[in-house]
Amino acid sequence: MLQSAGLVEHHSVGTRNLYALAPGGLDLAQRWLVDMWDTALGDFAAETERVIAERESGHQAESDSGPQEET
Repeated sequence: MLQSAGLVEHHSVGTRNLYALAPGGLDLAQRWLVDMWDTALGDFAAETERVIAERESGHQAESDSGPQEET
């Protein structure tokens, strides 16, 4: 399965089966991981900013319409 995915190379030497990491396959896997993490971290950052903005606007609304002292 790893060989068909391009992650390992297989060579037979006599009765031995030798496997080695395929450099090209690792490049592809690395690009996939970087893209996946970039997307996930970007989504996380956007959600974090949204929540912070929501909380800040909620606190501002509370302070604007909060209890006021009578004079």
